[in-house]
Amino acid sequence: MFSHETPEVAYWAGFLMADGNVYYDKGSPVISVGLSPKDKDHLEKLRGFIGCTNPINTRKPTAVSLSFHSQRVADDLSRWGVVPRKTYVGQLPDDIPDGLLSHYLRGLIDGDGSIFITKKTAGCTLWRLSLTNNAAVVNRVHSIFEDLGFHCYKYLVRVGKTGHETYTLAVQRKAQVPRLLQWLGYAEDGPSLDRKAATARTILSFAD
Repeated sequence: MFSHETPEVAYWAGFLMADGNVYYDKGSPVISVGLSPKDKDHLEKLRGFIGCTNPINTRKPTAVSLSFHSQRVADDLSRWGVVPRKTYVGQLPDDIPDGLLSHYLRGLIDGDGSIFITKKTAGCTLWRLSLTNNAAVVNRVHSIFEDLGFHCYKYLVRVGKTGHETYTLAVQRKAQVPRLLQWLGYAEDGPSLDRKAATARTILSFAD
């Protein structure tokens, strides 16, 4: 399924680039993804898209997970940047078609991003979209957003024991956040994480 180039494939590839994991168990590739229990429905959507019959497991009260073995899926996902140890070495592919890039990035943000509406004092409301990932991924998304005319803030979040750096990228100019959400496709009927899509659509309704 990930060998095809469609908006739905691009979305789920972007989501797995964020929250998926590829590793080898006795020489066989395993694809796994873990989410908060409140997002279990999204795992159900992913399982339906893949056509997987494996159960969704509750590993602990704070996490649910889906995993399956597939050499073909692992091979196809590598074309989208989903590779073993992607937390440290992951990069966005350079050849994602223009018509699929917004869907891929919506999936990435659904996995590793945030969409906020924050009410501050004096009745001021702040809209914010952010993405947290490694330097290579954040720098690439930064470049894409800037090329589209969106002003981004980028800052270092932490440095791991191995020297691995994690960055956050944010767009929070009130005139720009709705336009970016529109470009990402949150106003459309494609797949998205329900709670983030709900926040995005609330922002879009305020901006109309």
